[in-house]
Amino acid sequence: MKESAADPKYVLINAPWDQVIGMLPDKSVDTVFALDFIEHLEKEDGFRMLREAERVARRQIVVYTPHGFFPQTYEDPAKADRWGMDGGYWQTHRSGWEFEDFGEQWDFVCSPDFIELDEHNQLMEQPMGAIWAFRNLSAPVERRYLVMADHSVWAHSKRILERSIPRSAFAALQSAWRSLLNVKRKRRPPETKTEGA
Repeated sequence: MKESAADPKYVLINAPWDQVIGMLPDKSVDTVFALDFIEHLEKEDGFRMLREAERVARRQIVVYTPHGFFPQTYEDPAKADRWGMDGGYWQTHRSGWEFEDFGEQWDFVCSPDFIELDEHNQLMEQPMGAIWAFRNLSAPVERRYLVMADHSVWAHSKRILERSIPRSAFAALQSAWRSLLNVKRKRRPPETKTEGA
């Protein structure tokens, strides 16, 4: 992380979420990601975080959380969490989330049996689901990359020309290519069969 701190592409802020989000201007980021986070907040704070994320994001909000309440408690602040990290207070789950909590403007992907280990890394009797929730705030934008069924260099070059030069110029080039291909086909000597073949 120290290596990234000097890189101007990154802004590292070490503060609780409610202090950080208040520092960000309206519509100042493309996407707000809250991955494996919202369940660590009290429910009302979670709703407040979603409202603030909507204020800050231009395009979308992406949330990942267990589906429902997943028990995870660290009462002893001196005890490391199940990953061997300090900060048990921050690892405690304080809320559970259902689809209805997000509202009608959200889309979801649910994995019904994603969480298989409990808070003590023991296999759960019944796996628990996980939710990916997506809120698109603006109309979809045109792709900035190409998706091609034909991966040949020819198809790629054709597609670039098609998108970068005027339609009339592309039509003229296409006509010239077809003429060249027809001439090339006409010049080919006829195939001859050899005896005994």
